[in-house]
Amino acid sequence: MKLTAKDLMIGDWVYRPDCYDKVVEIRKDTILGSDPLRGLIPITDLQPIPLTAEVLEKNGIRNYSEISEYKVKTNEYEIWVIFDERQNCVHVEKFDKYIPSVYHNVISYVHELQHALRLCGIDDKEIVL
Repeated sequence: MKLTAKDLMIGDWVYRPDCYDKVVEIRKDTILGSDPLRGLIPITDLQPIPLTAEVLEKNGIRNYSEISEYKVKTNEYEIWVIFDERQNCVHVEKFDKYIPSVYHNVISYVHELQHALRLCGIDDKEIVL
């Protein structure tokens, strides 16, 4: 997957040459990472970080048969993040008491997990790599 500026949001984790970095600023063709001394990084140099079993386990998501549930404190939503080991993907679902499934998506990269959690109202979940 080639990343573009439209694929990214502030706070996203990406892989740039030699290490992981967190997006601090997005411009047309470049980003500024968490270390401003490195300067602007061309988006063409960035790669998405695959969601691996190791990354998911570090974040409390063990396997497809277990459900990690996050609750948004200001609403009556339940967020389910389910890793499906057979398909090597993650399902993110948002439920509330009136609408059975508000958001459902199958994702394969760390930045997509971050976007899904944000869409579900979880802005404070720090992803551990």
